[in-house]
Amino acid sequence: LLSTDPGHLFLSDAGMNSVVKIDLGNGHHQVLTRFASTPNPTKQPPPFSEAVPTSVRPHGHKLLVTLLSGAPFVPGTSRVMEVDPATGASTMFIPWLSSAIDVLFRGGSSVGDQFFLLEYRANLMQGAPGKLLYYTTQSHSVLLDGLPTPSSLALADTRGSIFITDRSEGTVLKIPLP
Repeated sequence: LLSTDPGHLFLSDAGMNSVVKIDLGNGHHQVLTRFASTPNPTKQPPPFSEAVPTSVRPHGHKLLVTLLSGAPFVPGTSRVMEVDPATGASTMFIPWLSSAIDVLFRGGSSVGDQFFLLEYRANLMQGAPGKLLYYTTQSHSVLLDGLPTPSSLALADTRGSIFITDRSEGTVLKIPLP
């Protein structure tokens, strides 16, 4: 991700549960933040779920990071965090998700700030299909349901559309913005 900081690139490292900051001038990199595992709320093993960051996106002068949540993939343990790119400090931004895999911010619309959140599955262990959620400062709703294996989002502001890639189908779905 190229952020509002033109000198750095930010990327999610799902294997190390971290966001890495890369200096584009010299190529040096450092871990900006690492996300801790969370206690597993079920009585089944493992005792903790890893954070599993899956995307990093700009949000003003901050970053939005989706955390998929590892095994046993308990619905409600996935979330979106807001991260300060200078300090690495993170705060909860959107809690109680099932399997967040990507998020986009769109500001300046007539309804205020808009966030589009892609969930890989509504319930990962039961194989329920994915969905696209839509958030404004006042409300949230399901914008599109029944996505087989969605993997990422792209915003085409000039066309008023969102593009969703699908991993297993090998397709790109184009939907109009609300």
